[in-house]
Amino acid sequence: MAASLNDQKMILARTEKEFGSSHPRVADVLKNLAVLYEENGQLEQAEQLVERVVDIRERNFGLEHSEVASALNHLAVIRENMEAFDDVEPLLIRALAIRQKALGAEHPLVASTLLNLGVLYEATGDYEQAEMHYQQTLTLREKALGPKHHDVADSINRLALLYEETGNFQKAEPLLLRLLKLDEETLGKDHPNVGTTLNNLAILYEEKGDYGRAELLYQRVLEIREKSADTNGQALADALHNLAELYNETGDFELAEPLYLKSLEIKEDMLGEENQVVVNLINYLGMFYLENEELKKSEVLLKRAVKLREQTLGGDHPDVADALYDLADLYKVMGDSYRAKEVFDRAVQIHEKTLEEQ
Repeated sequence: MAASLNDQKMILARTEKEFGSSHPRVADVLKNLAVLYEENGQLEQAEQLVERVVDIRERNFGLEHSEVASALNHLAVIRENMEAFDDVEPLLIRALAIRQKALGAEHPLVASTLLNLGVLYEATGDYEQAEMHYQQTLTLREKALGPKHHDVADSINRLALLYEETGNFQKAEPLLLRLLKLDEETLGKDHPNVGTTLNNLAILYEEKGDYGRAELLYQRVLEIREKSADTNGQALADALHNLAELYNETGDFELAEPLYLKSLEIKEDMLGEENQVVVNLINYLGMFYLENEELKKSEVLLKRAVKLREQTLGGDHPDVADALYDLADLYKVMGDSYRAKEVFDRAVQIHEKTLEEQ
């Protein structure tokens, strides 16, 4: 990444020298450099560059040119990623107005701006506005691109997930079924995107309490992700965990346990045992054993979680206290009141110290 940034900076310097700092070609180079900063997580630097892009394009093309709208849209996305939400809506509304006037109300770029507004409204909890903008995006993309275009699939997915997030399963289900059919037809039945749609549909059925259908879909997700495990082990681990969760929820300990263990094994191999995702899963599995009265197995994992959190976060971290509380619960169930109190008291001390420091 450093080499790419340096290369792009050199190109910027040459372009500014040859054409002047306000030339449209400079704006194009600035845009490319901003993208590299975004990919590197340096959003403030990217923001500053895109602000220059907006200024240069306004000077050269006028305030209502489509290139200005593109720069405004880019700036809005950066600020949304920075969670500067109050600054995002005016940029997108202006970009939308420019694109509607310059390109026509049914242009795909108009749909893209509507989509970005929907994403903003969803992120800020305005689900009614998010729904309206996602629906408008879907309608425009179907008309402009055809019913089987990948951008149409993306719009269906966003609208379906919004409905699922807000508990409107009646509206979410037909959209996910439509998306599944579209993905299978255009990508093939074993494509990772098909697995993702199946997973979202399985979550919906699980939320509705239709565990039979959820199980079948989770199993199919697992089959798809096993085929691509070499390239996406994380997705396989998540599929194993999701199916284990379903079995745990339905009280089938014997089916859940090996799936949890396999998921943990994959994540530990990929991330290392000191990664907090792995540590949290170790603790979670320890509590799973506690709930199912496998107390010795629970103790091994909960003590391991405490130790790993101490090593990685420090002995006085609140997450260490949380792990100690879980371990104290285990000792209480085991009838070991002395160790339960000892561990519990240490957890309390950590939390009291944290509150004092705040």
